[in-house]
Amino acid sequence: MSVSRPYDPDPAEPHGFGYDAPPYHDAPDGRIETSSLDDLPPEQRAAVERLDRIATLLDSQFSILGIRFGIEPILGILPVAGDLAGAAFSGYLVLEAARFGAPKRTLAKMAVNVGLDAVFGSVPVLGTIFDVAYKANKRNVRILRRHLTGGR
Repeated sequence: MSVSRPYDPDPAEPHGFGYDAPPYHDAPDGRIETSSLDDLPPEQRAAVERLDRIATLLDSQFSILGIRFGIEPILGILPVAGDLAGAAFSGYLVLEAARFGAPKRTLAKMAVNVGLDAVFGSVPVLGTIFDVAYKANKRNVRILRRHLTGGR
């Protein structure tokens, strides 16, 4: 499924922790649009779409009162084990990026996102709120997409 929308940035909107958000918008179902992947080889495109599905499941699969969240904040309710499981899933996305040959700087950005999510997400109650708001996995898929598409 491809959702294509023009990129219309709001200059007043902050783009997040130390880097500009790439021009990828989430579709209403929480997935990232895929039209920018058209020039990738089919196996890379399929892998990025698979990683996006995983990130969506972890960060924005469900919606209540317009607030999107995934299973990671739900896992975070379980002390220690839930946060470790969430970090393991997030680490898988970073390992896949390494398999694609992402440069060390890209992998470092992704690792920082996972680290922030793991550290702040482990705080009782506030960590669950942080997990809902920060969406580290969606950020990491965007970073990987930017690398693979040359910033398009």
